[in-house]
Amino acid sequence: MPMKHATLERWIWVLLYGGVLASMIGLWSMERDARLGWLLVGAGITVTALGVAGVAWRARLDRKPRAPAR
Repeated sequence: MPMKHATLERWIWVLLYGGVLASMIGLWSMERDARLGWLLVGAGITVTALGVAGVAWRARLDRKPRAPAR
């Protein structure tokens, strides 16, 4: 069963905002624990990149030709 557009968009926004938030928390926590900070920044960048890939995937979904309605 294909994923609905609304569900995909919701996941994209969660990934984008979650990744940026994790990166910001990682940058903020580097003063206390550099290892944890870099871990959070790396995870945040990875999650944000998944969100950007989701945006590209969503844009390509609209380009596929649809069968004419009968």
